[in-house]
Amino acid sequence: MKNELNFNHIHPFMAVRREQFADLQKKAEQSPWKEMKQDARKRLYELQFNPDDCFILRCNSVCDIADAAALLYILEPPLRKQCVQKLLDIIGFWQPEVPGNLYDEMYHSAGDHWIGAIPPGAAFVNCLLALDIIYDDLTKEQRLFCEQTLETIAENYIQNDENHMVAILGVRGLWALYQGQKEQLFQAWESWKELFMGYITEDGAGVMSIDYSVDRFVRGNRVSKIILPIVMDFTGLDKSFYQNQKVIHFTEWALGYTYTPAKNMWLIGDTLLTTGVKEAESLFLVYGAAKYSKKAAEFAAWLMKGRPPQGKLLNYLLLKDDFEKKRAPKSQILKDGGAWFYEDIENKDSLAGVLWNSTIFDGHGHKEINSVNLAAYGHRLYVNAGYSGWGSGAEGFTWNYINQRALSANTVLVDYDYRIVFDPEEKNDHQLKSGAGIVEGFSSEKLCYALGDSGSALPNAVHRRGFVMVAGENDASGYFLLLDSVDAGNKMTVVHRPFSDAYKIEKKDTEYVWKVENAGLSVFLATPPSDTEMIDGIVADRISILNKNFQQQHIGFKIKSLLASYSAGTMAATVLFPFDETHKKPILQRTKAGAKLIYSHQEDLLLTTNCGDGETRFNGAAAIVRRTGSGCKWFFAQHATDFNCMGSGFHSTRPVSVFFDGTAGMYTAQADTEFTLFVNSGERVLIGAKQSKVLEKDSGKISFLLPAGTNSIRIVK
Repeated sequence: MKNELNFNHIHPFMAVRREQFADLQKKAEQSPWKEMKQDARKRLYELQFNPDDCFILRCNSVCDIADAAALLYILEPPLRKQCVQKLLDIIGFWQPEVPGNLYDEMYHSAGDHWIGAIPPGAAFVNCLLALDIIYDDLTKEQRLFCEQTLETIAENYIQNDENHMVAILGVRGLWALYQGQKEQLFQAWESWKELFMGYITEDGAGVMSIDYSVDRFVRGNRVSKIILPIVMDFTGLDKSFYQNQKVIHFTEWALGYTYTPAKNMWLIGDTLLTTGVKEAESLFLVYGAAKYSKKAAEFAAWLMKGRPPQGKLLNYLLLKDDFEKKRAPKSQILKDGGAWFYEDIENKDSLAGVLWNSTIFDGHGHKEINSVNLAAYGHRLYVNAGYSGWGSGAEGFTWNYINQRALSANTVLVDYDYRIVFDPEEKNDHQLKSGAGIVEGFSSEKLCYALGDSGSALPNAVHRRGFVMVAGENDASGYFLLLDSVDAGNKMTVVHRPFSDAYKIEKKDTEYVWKVENAGLSVFLATPPSDTEMIDGIVADRISILNKNFQQQHIGFKIKSLLASYSAGTMAATVLFPFDETHKKPILQRTKAGAKLIYSHQEDLLLTTNCGDGETRFNGAAAIVRRTGSGCKWFFAQHATDFNCMGSGFHSTRPVSVFFDGTAGMYTAQADTEFTLFVNSGERVLIGAKQSKVLEKDSGKISFLLPAGTNSIRIVK
């Protein structure tokens, strides 16, 4: 072999070196590496290749057996002879003349051949990594057998493009590295990076759907898609990938923000309903998270809590520390991806919600800009379409309904007539799967707020959605608020998709209540609609049956959706209130100014007009205030210049969005503004960690300069 690369081409060299073996063996004396070694040994003895299995299972067998043989070769020297024979046997199943071989059923032409390209791609990668590791224990004839066999497979990937190029390039690049072909390696590497970067936003949100983002770059059974950065870094040929901030943000997002508190996936884009993180140990990225950031490693430890580690080669090589230092994700806003709000993600019964608004898109994304997903009390309560397989409808609903129509998402349409609910009309549907992102917002322990802008997603208007999560407090359970408006058209239709078909109408055009297993969701239309309609819908899913014949069942769970329509120009406020047996729904009432949520010891007043009920007044887009018998407990105002509740509030020379609880809060402002806070005490103002210039102090108020941006505010003595 001609070695064009500038390093010593002595095997193994792609993911591990022989001089590291002793340290890796010593690690197996302690957890979690001890358990990983035991798992690898178990798989080595138990896994068998069955030529009668379906193609995917045969690929998986080759993949897993080669992996176990490689890891045990490193960790248990007495087993090396057995590991070598295992690998020789399993590589033999790539040869065309062998019954059950992989070569005959893998793809051999350009096009879309997922089954024929991706499962064998992972098997090839693990076989080549294993060959690199056991190379020195092979005879010349055995090496020739392995290399010639794998070269035939590699050449097939080199000669034939396929729609899933991120995996094809992984195979090409790894083979070029093994061969010492620098030009071919870097050609594959640069092309791979370009594709990878196109799948994520600058802030790190994956736009291929939640499920596909994790499938391609997080799960271990897709190793051909993520192998190149690992080997490029290990060999020192390019160590920049793990320092790229965009990549770091994506890793943190993938490990921390793709799940509900109950560890189900948010149903955004082509995401299977049944996908979750019940088997976190299968997530390859949790083992190498520390290479990206401390936060990613702590998120990985949080995901792995109580889970047994999986003893696979790359898992073992990449895991540098144990999973002791855990960090649970907190609420965060990604300006070009969406807003993720968590009341307490470590409590599976806590509230959580997502406002999705990505600024770029992928084919696995849906028309769901400014859509919302909600979870509470252990269940997903408010969901988008799900997924039943590429190009597949379910239960009579078409692929168009699932992947290409906004009617299957909790979002807004303007002047839209769906005509046929199973295959909705294209006219006036969303025209893009990307929007203008989150234009403002903040998060705190008691209240989180984000504003999404649809940009050009709709063909006939710009939709802006305010999304608010109010956390539970004492006997006042938490809830969500939608604030929807459009700038054009005649009719704005808000789509509501609770995850159930069991509903009742508490009061027509006002309150609709769904039962979702042992929980429920009230959709309270605080702003009176001009019209409402109940329509059929589904949440799609797929069941894959892997035995002698690979089969897929395309299924869907029936739901009832609510369409609430308003005159364009209306600010439509909707309260989404989750409840269960121990978290009771308050009394929900409309008022002239908006609505009231009446709890046993307090009430929340929602204001959507520039007036009040006598004790509370404001000038802005919307406001919420929590009132008790003794006064105003906290308040939130959106795009407001004046707010006053029983002596508490503010005045601003320009519109701001602000949350205040006593003498501390959060704000977002588009421009510098003079801000006067009505407060009984305080000498200094801290904006973040910096002291702001106080313009005036008087009895019961303090005026200061509020700089443009988003930050915390604190009034101190």
